Amino acid sequence: MSTPRTRRPRVVALAAILLSGALLAGCSGGGGDDPGGSGTSGASGSGSGSGSGDGSPSAAPSNYLDVGKKVTLTAQGSDLAIGKAAAVAWALDEKRVAVLDLKVTKVEQVPISRLSAWVLDKKAKTSTPFFVHAKVKNIGRSDLSQLSVPLYLAAGDNKLVSASSFESTFKPCPSTPLPKKFKPGKGTATCWVYLAPKGDKMKNVSFFTGPGFDPVTWSGKVVVVKDKSADDKGAKNKKNDKKSKKGNG
Repeated sequence: MSTPRTRRPRVVALAAILLSGALLAGCSGGGGDDPGGSGTSGASGSGSGSGSGDGSPSAAPSNYLDVGKKVTLTAQGSDLAIGKAAAVAWALDEKRVAVLDLKVTKVEQVPISRLSAWVLDKKAKTSTPFFVHAKVKNIGRSDLSQLSVPLYLAAGDNKLVSASSFESTFKPCPSTPLPKKFKPGKGTATCWVYLAPKGDKMKNVSFFTGPGFDPVTWSGKVVVVKDKSADDKGAKNKKNDKKSKKGNG
């Protein structure tokens, strides 16, 4: 199912490298439209059409890039339910195209306390983290080792938030590029962390390669994870209240 869009999404500078001692901006040119400067390597503004006039790989009539006869790409502008798979592609260079079977399997909205082990700046402390879980398979002809997937969190007023990354291992949601030796036929389950700006709600998860490309999106139910420490504190307060009432009785 295709959903028409009249406004171009804006990529915002909210990707972050989360360090044990600091939080650094992971992208430059905030508010621009080109993901090429947003920390997602391999993203390309290939757009729709054949692209044969600008040096990009030519596409088959049913596809926006040349991915071979065995793959049918999901149409640009498609709005999928979380749990559904899409065949997506972007140009790596004039000769190579990355092609993935990409399925967003679950989206979690988590409390900022889940990142308590990391030092966050004031802006990050007010953000809302989202864990986007996905399954990815290389269904193309290129080696995609260590590449970042141009997948964003759409939040607020038509903004796209880049995935954050970590200096060391973050087991709940690693937020890393594709694995090493990610050759054709290889697959993996992964998770990316996104920090939505204060007050912005998630609209969808968007595969977006650059200007001229109508994003393929996933939307649906978001699993809201409560702050466990707050629950424990509340339970402790209730327990103390009961003891106090019992003592007064």
